[in-house]
Amino acid sequence: MTHTRAIKHLELLEEGWKRDHHEAMEYNEFEESLTELVSVFRIIQVVGESTKQRVFNGITQPEVWDQMREGYERWLAVADSQQGQAGRFERAFGRVRNAQELKECILSARDTLADWKPVTIPKALGSREVPLCEAEAADLDALLNAPTGSPGKLNWTPKAIPTVDASFFE
Repeated sequence: MTHTRAIKHLELLEEGWKRDHHEAMEYNEFEESLTELVSVFRIIQVVGESTKQRVFNGITQPEVWDQMREGYERWLAVADSQQGQAGRFERAFGRVRNAQELKECILSARDTLADWKPVTIPKALGSREVPLCEAEAADLDALLNAPTGSPGKLNWTPKAIPTVDASFFE
């Protein structure tokens, strides 16, 4: 009879341990997923800034910038669902690694979306990058290296801008 009680007691301990172990493993996996989620947001930020600059410079089409908005929105949907899980794990285990960083990223994403504006492409061609083929680049190099008076070059030397002491403007 004692043997059966001991076995039942051992089975109860095993069930409790398995449940606690499963929850601890789930917590650990959740912390890793938060690390990945924060990293993905940082990547979205960098790619977003790069895309914005590329659209501004005329290298990338404006539609690509609109697609970046969708990336922020999709990330925010996932992050919001994970933030709810973070609260559950904080109650069970205390501190959750990257939970605070996730909150900061969510606030940043919301601010970015609230302030979202289409990228305005400058009208001045000098503000844009213009892709050139090798032949066009060679033509420009020849023009730059041509002697004064050649077609497309100045036939006079520009005068230097006079220097003035800064106190002149006071």
